Amino acid sequence: MFHDEAKGKAYLARTYYATVNYWLPEPVMQPMWESVKNVNGTVDFSMNYHRAFYHSAYDNRDDIYQQRWRYEDKPWRIEAGDWVETLEQSTLTFILTNRVTGEVIRSTATERQAVLDEKLGVNLVREILGQGQPPVETRFKDPTDPINNQFIPSSVPAVKAQPWGSNYLDKNIADNPPHRTVADKLIGVPHNVQSRRAKYIAVSELNDNFTDTTGIMRIVEGELEDDLDLISILTEYGRFGWDAGNLPRTTYPFDVTGQAEPFYFDTASDWHDRLHQFYIVENDRFDDFVNFRDKQTDKDRECPIKHQTCQDKAAQCQIIWSQQELKPEASILDSTFSWHSYSIAQPTVEYEECLRAVRQCQDEYRVCLHSRIPPRV
Repeated sequence: MFHDEAKGKAYLARTYYATVNYWLPEPVMQPMWESVKNVNGTVDFSMNYHRAFYHSAYDNRDDIYQQRWRYEDKPWRIEAGDWVETLEQSTLTFILTNRVTGEVIRSTATERQAVLDEKLGVNLVREILGQGQPPVETRFKDPTDPINNQFIPSSVPAVKAQPWGSNYLDKNIADNPPHRTVADKLIGVPHNVQSRRAKYIAVSELNDNFTDTTGIMRIVEGELEDDLDLISILTEYGRFGWDAGNLPRTTYPFDVTGQAEPFYFDTASDWHDRLHQFYIVENDRFDDFVNFRDKQTDKDRECPIKHQTCQDKAAQCQIIWSQQELKPEASILDSTFSWHSYSIAQPTVEYEECLRAVRQCQDEYRVCLHSRIPPRV
């Protein structure tokens, strides 16, 4: 205890140890864009483009419907009695094989008809199982195909992603659009990043009769070199001009937090699951699906609404298709089996007009997506 005659005040000085805690928000890393990859780690370019930008051809289940009618999506195979005709694609050679005798006859396109007339005649029923030369493959990316659902983004721990097929059901086909890799801006809950124990000196003001402290106190952190005790400060260094200041406080040090200036870190209400594409089970965010690029803005909904419009229009097309009646009497039949398509004739004008409207809608959706892609910096 010491007395400051100039100020007419008495003070109580004491030393003690205390721990200071430093609090910062829990880090929530922003997603980093990843390209869609195959199982072996190579980039799946078509799937990567479809999931990044969207391509209407990859989302068109009916892109080869005429070829399917004609069995052009299957390898060439025609069966007639004991005979089976196939096509050797590399040489464009037709191979007629007898399943009973094993006889094999090879012919070119110009020789083929004469061989068929000789071996099959004109009355033997012929079953067309495939006319592809080569088969016409669809570009449609099936969301139910396991091959298309092997890649799931996993760039940062904060991302909780679901397979692309689930995102497709959520109307989130382009679920992997390129986006900026921005600084981590999502503020999580505070957590203790460091605790530091230090020595303090407390200088308390005494009341007028020196029987109690007034609550006015100054706290100084640190200690003298060579572990000199408190009495050395009072006797040898003249207290460094210390007094109790003019503010009431306690000997407990204040924790250092990021919520004070200059940071003002406030925990975001959705810090835990903003980057989750589902909460508990897949597709439980169907009304607010997570797109890692749009989550950097304020829940952009224009493109998802546009895509929903396209989906509804495509559903109308399927209704039109299901209501059409087959008209086999209009089919083109050729008893000599010349080069013709053998699909059943069907009125498709209304259906094709509907498909064109869907494609136009999908083009508008693609433009919407491109408009949301940030410029390169």
